[in-house]
Amino acid sequence: MGFNDYNLKTLWLTLALSTPNYTREKETLVNELIEYSSINYEANTRQNALDKLLAFKIINDIVLKNLVNATTHHMWQFSKFGRDNLRKLLKNPEMRFALEKIVPDLNEAEQFQLQRLLKE
Repeated sequence: MGFNDYNLKTLWLTLALSTPNYTREKETLVNELIEYSSINYEANTRQNALDKLLAFKIINDIVLKNLVNATTHHMWQFSKFGRDNLRKLLKNPEMRFALEKIVPDLNEAEQFQLQRLLKE
């Protein structure tokens, strides 16, 4: 697993996903990485997983919701990470549409943060 941020596990998942013809199912690996980006884990683990997911362009509604949730986190570094990456994604019209689509599924604080970024 590595340290408390699961650095070795996320690195292993990254290597497995980038290895052609790796024997395990890619979907299982992706789902595990997405789980590490959820609110069930500490900010460092989540940021590490989100960073890898964004690098691989594995972006679905769950990843977007986890990224938006990061903007409401009490650790300013993680919150800034979320805002900065959302700003990058919002430059892409497809990602902007996907983010606008998930607004109703978010809680009030997340909606506020995302709406603010959408207006920039």
